[in-house]
Amino acid sequence: MGKRIFQEVIAGGLSGLFLVLIYILVRAHFDGAQPGDWLQFAGALLGSGTAVGGALFIERRKRDRDAERGKTTLMDALSAIAHAIDAQGAHLD
Repeated sequence: MGKRIFQEVIAGGLSGLFLVLIYILVRAHFDGAQPGDWLQFAGALLGSGTAVGGALFIERRKRDRDAERGKTTLMDALSAIAHAIDAQGAHLD
């Protein structure tokens, strides 16, 4: 499911980027764009993409860390149960 959502996000982002580029090109043609306008657009695009990518990376890392902690806790609990069963079994012999 995560891969599908990621693909949808990429497709939506690329289609939105395409529409924005078309708008900018049409407006630049009619209004006359300055080089600073293109730099501002590139900077906004780069900044937004970096912010979103960074947030997704951090959230995934948190999720992976939490899952690993859960596995460790479960393994510790199962180990304690196994030791308790072994100790009880030793008393029955």
